[in-house]
Amino acid sequence: MFELLNTIKRNSNEFKLESEQIFAKHEDSKSRVTTLHKTRKKILTLSIQQDELFQQAIECIERGIYRAALVMGWAAFMDFLEQKIASDGLVKAKIQRNNWVRYNTIEEIRENATEHELISVARDLGLLTKGEMKTLHGHLSTRNQCAHPSNHRPDMNESLGYIAALLNLISQLQNKAL
Repeated sequence: MFELLNTIKRNSNEFKLESEQIFAKHEDSKSRVTTLHKTRKKILTLSIQQDELFQQAIECIERGIYRAALVMGWAAFMDFLEQKIASDGLVKAKIQRNNWVRYNTIEEIRENATEHELISVARDLGLLTKGEMKTLHGHLSTRNQCAHPSNHRPDMNESLGYIAALLNLISQLQNKAL
């Protein structure tokens, strides 16, 4: 009896995985979100907070709350980027921005510098290429449209692509050092 239950459970799990893979190929399928879960799990350097923010973004996509998904995903990405910028105790960042000498923590910089400037500093530090910097400035603009009153109405495809792009960039940045 116990063996039969294990077989049924194993077959059920295999069916679920296979069906998710099939449904993930269809444009409006919620199963497409499973690929984001898999991508997120591949990234080793996310903090608990970043992981939680990405999880909230994915949950927003699953519920069809796409503007919030983009805002949450962006918050997770920026937290990751800020931690990367501060990974040497802000030594190199303060060299790039002399007016940051008065700040002792990345939190103080976060309160006094724009996200646009933080992205530019990441480029100056060699963390980002020029193309990546421009792409991130575009993602920031999209986030701003979602976070503030606008006519921008992202759909599932845009939301999935946006979060996937941020996760992929984190994956590329995780092994870079200042």
